[in-house]
Amino acid sequence: MTSRTVQTVEESDSNIIRGINQLNIPPLKLAVVSPADNDCSTDEKGDSIKESVDSKAITEEKDETKHEALFRQVSDLSPTTQDSLGILLKSLSNGDAKIDTDADGRAKIEYKPDKKIYWDGSNANIIAQPKSYIDIQQKVESCLELVEYIKENKPPSGVSFDSTKISLSGVKKQYRLGHEFHKTGKVLGSGNMAGDIVVLKDVKSGTEHAQKTIMISCFRSNEIKCWVDLNDTGYVPCLYLFKVDGNQITIHMEVLQNAKTLRSIIDEHMAVFHMVNKSLVRPFSLLVLDGALEAVSAMNEKGWVHKDLHAGNAMVQKVSDKSLAVKILDFGLAGRFDCRENGLDYRGFKSDISEVLRMFSALYTGGLEFNSSYDIEKNWRTEIHNWFEMVGMKDEEKEELSCLVEAAMALVQPGDVCSFREKVKEKLDEAMGDDEDEVMRKIIQLLFPEAFENIHQDDTVECDSVDDCIDSPDCVPGSSVAAVVQW
Repeated sequence: MTSRTVQTVEESDSNIIRGINQLNIPPLKLAVVSPADNDCSTDEKGDSIKESVDSKAITEEKDETKHEALFRQVSDLSPTTQDSLGILLKSLSNGDAKIDTDADGRAKIEYKPDKKIYWDGSNANIIAQPKSYIDIQQKVESCLELVEYIKENKPPSGVSFDSTKISLSGVKKQYRLGHEFHKTGKVLGSGNMAGDIVVLKDVKSGTEHAQKTIMISCFRSNEIKCWVDLNDTGYVPCLYLFKVDGNQITIHMEVLQNAKTLRSIIDEHMAVFHMVNKSLVRPFSLLVLDGALEAVSAMNEKGWVHKDLHAGNAMVQKVSDKSLAVKILDFGLAGRFDCRENGLDYRGFKSDISEVLRMFSALYTGGLEFNSSYDIEKNWRTEIHNWFEMVGMKDEEKEELSCLVEAAMALVQPGDVCSFREKVKEKLDEAMGDDEDEVMRKIIQLLFPEAFENIHQDDTVECDSVDDCIDSPDCVPGSSVAAVVQW
């Protein structure tokens, strides 16, 4: 046993001894001679006192033996367990915990609940109407605590990140519906813990942007912290403003133009790829895989893991006629990779990688998808083998999909992603061939035909077949193919 181990054990023993001493075990009571004993003879009194002393000595000897046995048992425990036992004894001595027994006679520990100031999250930051004296006291205490915090720390009610998009009022620096912005009536979608994501228009700048609303009781500060860290990376929609608005948090952000979620692409668009030009499936799938890995790596470099990444929280955006970008959305469950309380969050990292693979495999196979990140981690070999029986894939495509999934599942930390991306890039370059611009033009025309309509509306030709349409640079799908290409 090393000197450090001996020291640790001795420190633990000292803690335990102090804990036992703090339990305030009542001293052993000496025998007390009752008044009736005065009638006894001196010999009888002497014998009685002797018996009491002997009984006390025996009791003390037994107690000493019990303590020695107890300390021997404690010394056999690991240093960590001894430390925990010391903490338990301290909790027992100061009344924070008590030991009881259950119906089977087994010991159970009950801790006194922490004293917390009453605060109903769903009614946070609104005027309360208490119904009882106790309720009045609790509400007043909570409200005054908030006031004292504001007085001492002077926190803002929100933070604006882009004054060219968000035009605050003059001196008071407010941003209010009907004053500094208006609703447009457009709805982009809704979140799991938020209301509708609506489109607003800034009165002064004329800029349209999206607003997401979250109840304070459901809001997690990491959503904003992560977003701020990623705001200038280009992998997320720009964050314009967040603020406390009554019992809600409102988040104002960029509306991604010419962008579609991977969920909609998988469910609605990949069938078009397979029908129109199946050769585009492989380069597009590898392009998304590389872009998603790049975005996740950017998060990891900033110290974050997403932990809720799925096809609905990733978008493909048309940057130009020959370029696409992958964007990541919704950081409501994001967490620090280097969380001090729980250590490094490898579980969160693996979850993000598994979700990237889910999206990639769904694109690559034309819609076949793993049920969850757990499913891909435990059953990917079986699932992929079943897929091969269902879809007509070339042998080299089967091998490529299996190798990429296997290599990705071997990733255990963010530093491993770089070498994996190099493999993906090699395969992507091979899939693009010698004319990458032409391949990208065809992919983008399938994903965003409405954009090509606007670009070529003055110089278009109508084709009779889907294949002819894709091969014609000036084509807008004609009546015979519109049902296939437009959605």
